[in-house]
Amino acid sequence: MRVLVVSAVHPLGEGVGQAAEMAVWEILHRLAGEQGCEVAYGLVSARPPAPTETSEIGYAALRNLGIRFLPPVTLDPFPPFHGLRYWMGVLAGDRRALLRGWGQSDKLRTAMQTIVPWEPDVVLPVWSYEATYCAVGLSYPVCQFHGNPDHNLIDAFNRVAWRWERVASARWLAACPKPTAGRVLEFVHRRVLSEFPLIWENARNDVDYYHAYGMTNVHYLRNMWPPPEDDDCFARRDMLGAGYAAKNLWQPWAPRGDREYFRALGYW
Repeated sequence: MRVLVVSAVHPLGEGVGQAAEMAVWEILHRLAGEQGCEVAYGLVSARPPAPTETSEIGYAALRNLGIRFLPPVTLDPFPPFHGLRYWMGVLAGDRRALLRGWGQSDKLRTAMQTIVPWEPDVVLPVWSYEATYCAVGLSYPVCQFHGNPDHNLIDAFNRVAWRWERVASARWLAACPKPTAGRVLEFVHRRVLSEFPLIWENARNDVDYYHAYGMTNVHYLRNMWPPPEDDDCFARRDMLGAGYAAKNLWQPWAPRGDREYFRALGYW
């Protein structure tokens, strides 16, 4: 099997600055070790990170495993249009206005020409929605791997905003486009991902979120979180959650919806 992995970070085994770098590294490393599996990697982002001495060491190590590398793919600035046209696109569900990287698969296809005649059997975006949306439009199956509870938190915030802010604050009308755009984004996002043959999530609450909308193509794949059998699993989880909540609650610009959401979770 030939697998093209795409993401928005340098794959790093050492000197890691964010979890995605390690996740991409581990996936590439393990796929390359599978018998009969050929792997290529493409960096896809509107703002690709600059190469560093550490990233060059990482790339050299992965090349020694036989992994091919595409030249970096730089996506167009987002959003592609502004003002009234942008908001009309958002409310109409225009994917170009909502999804960073949408409609730019030609850029990725051009980069793939550098490794012909090699071509993938499947494209695997890892921890990057802009790389995911860019890959849509290629003539290969797309199977996503992601791990952060981005979208169900956004959806929860929007529900809280609709329920509370319009009643509790006269400023709600001025802020109305934000929750409206968020709800449209969530709907379009789910429509796109429901078309993929397979999605792996290493956040169990993300899996539950997608399943609640009938997306049976999403499956749980535990990655680097504490395993449930660990004695301190839930204490570590709660500590992380409380820290995130406190960060959002005590910032002076934290929106009311954020405070209400975390109060409902018992953090405040």
